[in-house]
Amino acid sequence: MRSIHSSSIAFGILFPALLFLIQTVWSLYFVVRPASSAGAFLTYNRLLGVLVGIITLSGVALSLMGLKTPIATPGTKPGDSIVCGTQACQPLDPSRNWEHWMYTAFIVLSLVFVEVLLSGRLIERKAGARFLGIAAFFAFGAAVMVVRVTFLPGSTPGT
Repeated sequence: MRSIHSSSIAFGILFPALLFLIQTVWSLYFVVRPASSAGAFLTYNRLLGVLVGIITLSGVALSLMGLKTPIATPGTKPGDSIVCGTQACQPLDPSRNWEHWMYTAFIVLSLVFVEVLLSGRLIERKAGARFLGIAAFFAFGAAVMVVRVTFLPGSTPGT
């Protein structure tokens, strides 16, 4: 489970954020041309949804097994987390766990919102395409925050 949940780290610490950056830049095309076909974009959004779903479900399983975000998971020394660099381990900060969950929920909701905007279910697809860039940018920001919360201690480490 841990290897599935941290598989995005193997490609680089900002790999998930990079995927959402691509979505954000691509969504700007629909601001200029809202009447264009969105089939490839919806396919990319669904692939992102599958990737986020796999990572999220493995994270839920890890949490149910007693492991939280790395910055909140105790390391080998008392007061240190399992996130270690070349010099020393980051201080333990379990208060960041709820933020990890919150930003993950924002990503999932953003992916659903993008799907709703382009499917034309609640509002006309042409009108929804105008707001697509905002939703995609919000998902990108949430993905960056998930990575930041996971690997950097907050303002009150140790509490």
